[in-house]
Amino acid sequence: MNLLVVFQTVDVIVAVVNDVAISSIDLQNKVKLLIFTTGKKDNPENFLQYRQEALEMLVDEALKIQAGVSIKPSSLKNAENTARSYFENIYRSENLTATKRLQAAGIQISTALDQLKADIIR
Repeated sequence: MNLLVVFQTVDVIVAVVNDVAISSIDLQNKVKLLIFTTGKKDNPENFLQYRQEALEMLVDEALKIQAGVSIKPSSLKNAENTARSYFENIYRSENLTATKRLQAAGIQISTALDQLKADIIR
């Protein structure tokens, strides 16, 4: 007997960091990015394995961005510009641009850019 498991995406708040919500869609995209960058298979077992780590990363990213903006408000814009310039170099492949490569994996581009911004802004 074959069982087909269908996941329905429902956008709910999974965490709040200083009044900034992290949604289940944010978490799903972060897990996909983690699985993608580690070269693991995108399956339910790996999704569950990386879920907590992804949530912790999202919280850390939100805190870094909030801290950077509180110290210097213009730092977010500077981090966004720098993240965009690094993005293509980090995620492109021989045959695909970074955007096409992540889209093919079902990952929102903003997930990768947000991670880069948080690393830059700190």
